[in-house]
Amino acid sequence: MPVDLRVASFNLHWGGLRPNGEPFDIVAACMELAADVLVVQEAWWPERAPSVLDELAAIGGYALYEHPIAVDIPRRGPRDPGRGARGNWGVAVFSRVPMLGAKRLPLGEVPGDPVRGRTAIRLQLNLEGHPVDLVAAHISARTVYGPILQLRALKPLLPPPGRPSIVAGDLNITPPPVRALLGDRWRPAVTGSTWPAGRLLCQIDHILVSEEWDVLSGEVVPDLGSDHRPVVANLRLP
Repeated sequence: MPVDLRVASFNLHWGGLRPNGEPFDIVAACMELAADVLVVQEAWWPERAPSVLDELAAIGGYALYEHPIAVDIPRRGPRDPGRGARGNWGVAVFSRVPMLGAKRLPLGEVPGDPVRGRTAIRLQLNLEGHPVDLVAAHISARTVYGPILQLRALKPLLPPPGRPSIVAGDLNITPPPVRALLGDRWRPAVTGSTWPAGRLLCQIDHILVSEEWDVLSGEVVPDLGSDHRPVVANLRLP
């Protein structure tokens, strides 16, 4: 029996800030995506207190996996009432599909990147008995070489052929070099400009799939508040 999966990726811009620094409603924005699996970048959460991520997980019926890229840093945003509070910044995965395990993927150092030792995450999902790998990443935007260096580091760490797999996140580089760096095995499930949200110039937010998937549809979602637009793909395992 074919199995369907709706996947979304969304850069929240410093934990849910509009380009002018005002907060937007993360829960409402993310619920609009109606994803089975949602990968968010630039999530921010306090270390020892409930957060808006926990609220989204509860309302959406998701299991939550938080993957800090930078720890114990202050909240940003000139108009954010929580400005200055300390917590973690990174990638979070919300899933209605059971998550079985996780592995950190080292991406190496990029000169000028304030995040030292940036990593991606590889999660194993159980999609109605089918093992599926999800790689969630936020690649450095520092210098024109940053994405190239980190995608080169990521390539040998990706799941092997023959296993249904997805790469989702803000890769901070456009589709042609993504394919050149990661290989033709990884097909784009969504095409269209995603950044900056208010005056679109290019696509840097991606959902890539291995050959085991059929792509039923993919779209760039209208502006939901961040400086990035979300991407959503409807996938099927035949």
